[in-house]
Amino acid sequence: MPASSLSFREFLVRNKRLKALSLVLAVLTWYIIQDTISFELEIPDVRLKIEVREGMAILNQSVATVDVTLRGSQEDIQILDSRRLQAVVELTQDSGPAPMVIQLTPAMIHGVRGARAVAVHPSSLTVTLDRQAEKRVPVMGRTLGTPLFGTVDKVTCEPSTVILRGPAAKLQTTESVYTQPVEVDGRVESFVRRCAIQAPGDNWVVQMDPSDVQVTVSIIGNSAGRQWKNESVK
Repeated sequence: MPASSLSFREFLVRNKRLKALSLVLAVLTWYIIQDTISFELEIPDVRLKIEVREGMAILNQSVATVDVTLRGSQEDIQILDSRRLQAVVELTQDSGPAPMVIQLTPAMIHGVRGARAVAVHPSSLTVTLDRQAEKRVPVMGRTLGTPLFGTVDKVTCEPSTVILRGPAAKLQTTESVYTQPVEVDGRVESFVRRCAIQAPGDNWVVQMDPSDVQVTVSIIGNSAGRQWKNESVK
C-alpha cells in the first residue's frame, strides 16, 4: 500500500479525542453565532410610503403604517434608529377606479443597517389611484385648553390659504383644512406660534403648500392677567 495512503489512514485514526473535541467546539461555535445574529424585534407603526407616477395620486390606501420584524445581533438592533425605517412601495402602473392589491415584502423596508427585515405585517396593501388635482382652500387654526386669564377671541393664520395636491375625487369635497391644535392652557395674553397643517384625511395622501403656517391666538378680557403680572414683578 502506498505510503501516502498509510499516512492518510494514520491521520484519520490518530488523535481521535482531539478531533472529537474540535468537532464539538465547531458545533458550539456555530450555535453561538446563530444565536447571536438571530435576535428578533418587531418595530410597530413603520411609515408606509407609496410612490406613484407623475399625474396620479392615492385615492385610498388600506393602511398607513406597517409592523416590521427585524433580525440581527441584539446590539445592532438596539442601536438602530426606528425613525429612519420606512416601507417603500413603487407603483408604475395606473389602476384607474379599480383597487390594486400589493404584496408587502421585507425587501421594501428601507433604512435598516446592521440587521435585516424578515417579515412585514400586514403582508398586503390595497391601493386605489386617481388623477391628481390641485385646489386652494382656507386654513383655520384651533386651540386646545383654557387660558389662565381671559378667553380666546380669535385665531388667525398667515398665510390664510394653502394649496392642496391630491386625488381629484377627494379634493372636490375638501373645503378647508385645520392646523394642529394650539395649546393655550396657562396663557395670559395673545401669542404667535408656528404650527403644522393637519392632513384632511387619513386614508388618502395629499401634498400641502405650505405645510405649516403662523398662527396668532388673540386672548381678551385678561385685565386680571395684567394685574397678576404686575404683582409678580413687585
